[in-house]
Amino acid sequence: LGRVLGDGTRWYSERSARRGAREIERSYADRGWTDCVVDAPEVVFDASGTRAEVTVHVREGIRYRLASVAVEIDGASGLDAELVRGAWAGDVGKPFDERTRVEIGGRIEQLFADRGYPDVRAELASRAATTEGAVSLVFRVTPGPLVHVGDVTLRGNDSTQDRFVKSRIALRRGGLYTRAHERETLADLYRTGLFETAELHWTPAADGVRDLEVELKEAPSLETWLEPGYGSYERARVSAGLRERNLFGTGRAFLVDGTAGALAWNGRGSLVDPWTFGRDTTAELSVFGGQREEPSFQRTELGSRIQLTRSLGEHWEGSAAYQYKFSGIDEVDVDALLDPALTDDVDISSVTAALAHDTRDLVFDPTRGESSRASVEVATAVLGSELDFVRVRASHTSLVRLHEDETLLAIAFRTGWIVPTGGTQEIPLQERFFNGGESTVRSFREDHLGPRDADGTPIGGEAYNVLSAEIRQRLGGRWRAALFVDAGNVVTDHSDYFELRGVRYGVGVGLRYSLPIGPLRLDAALNPDPEAGESDGAIHLSLGLAF
Repeated sequence: LGRVLGDGTRWYSERSARRGAREIERSYADRGWTDCVVDAPEVVFDASGTRAEVTVHVREGIRYRLASVAVEIDGASGLDAELVRGAWAGDVGKPFDERTRVEIGGRIEQLFADRGYPDVRAELASRAATTEGAVSLVFRVTPGPLVHVGDVTLRGNDSTQDRFVKSRIALRRGGLYTRAHERETLADLYRTGLFETAELHWTPAADGVRDLEVELKEAPSLETWLEPGYGSYERARVSAGLRERNLFGTGRAFLVDGTAGALAWNGRGSLVDPWTFGRDTTAELSVFGGQREEPSFQRTELGSRIQLTRSLGEHWEGSAAYQYKFSGIDEVDVDALLDPALTDDVDISSVTAALAHDTRDLVFDPTRGESSRASVEVATAVLGSELDFVRVRASHTSLVRLHEDETLLAIAFRTGWIVPTGGTQEIPLQERFFNGGESTVRSFREDHLGPRDADGTPIGGEAYNVLSAEIRQRLGGRWRAALFVDAGNVVTDHSDYFELRGVRYGVGVGLRYSLPIGPLRLDAALNPDPEAGESDGAIHLSLGLAF
């Protein structure tokens, strides 16, 4: 009562008191007291006029519960009696209100509509209640004719092939009409992203047969973009791309994109079929290449990848991929006494399996939800790889609102390890894990946390961890502030993973300015206990969140 009357604040207002009284009445009705009457609040102020005592009088009346439901069916429908009773079985014995009546009627109609009766009507024939509040309902159901699907014609798909559109239509010629298939058809047509509108029109063709016309309005299928970016290590960069979402009218997509900056460039070309093996599997064939100047070497990659991605239910996704790439290293600036295998160019042939779960509300700047991902990559000479290993990566991010939309707690954990197998003894530098920088432990410069050679140059390792926590506070408008703490490590040998050696820390503050492509982020982090060769802290300016 205090919560609804006070509207979540310490302050009294006549408006919130009246709204609270209405909420009390609705709350009673939702729990079966449909005759409940809540009087207008009575308010008495103290002598100072600064405190108000609010009294609300409630006349509850009878609490109603659903005792029974019966159905009278006009004509023969062939529906099993037990199936029809399932429309209300879960409601018997529970509190009754008008919403319950409407929902039961809707479920009865849905049962008939999903079994070939699109014109079904379920109307309340009678309602009786005892003095103890036991409610009995009788519905009269008029099924209408049993309907099968006749001819299916298309209109408005000027650029999209008929074959593709019909593959998205769950209603088939000669099949029984179902409302579930009608909804599925509309959902699948919109899910393609190729149509601005999709409408289904039914026309009687013969007794028990109706033709279906699918009227479509196509959306533009060509998309281009040009986006600036910035990172404290890479500096300014620009990304550009082109996507044709309806290649030759087949519903397949063709994508070309790339990024170029002072220290790195990369590009990719992909052919994507979102409808492989049915409605929930996407196949992507891509070629890629790129080069990046790391603090201690230059990395070059060139290869191709084929990946299958499948929806595993709401928020879940699984994928499997095969990749063949050239992994090159140049301009190496590490101790010459290190194992030469650390600086080998290698061809890597591998398979990867991944599982992801994502409930975040937004992609670039989420404010709630969770995101998790785990993957296992296996490279072996059996597949033609010059490097044998098993590489595991995992990450999890949680976002919790602490105070409405003003304060947000973000927590992230990222980890990975790579284990040499077969005849491989050393993992080359360009395939190792590194830590430190604008998106990991922010008290370090790029890649400077972890093992180094005799000259202090980063050489990475076979396993790493990063744990970050950040409080994000809205300041007003597009501005937000942040307080954060990071912890992470890199170990030379994967066998030391669980010993958590060499964990380093960062604590700091940040400022964010929201942009359509993600927040512009300024972070200043302090290393609270620097060791020999480590910096006291770092400042990072970048575009996009750390996690």
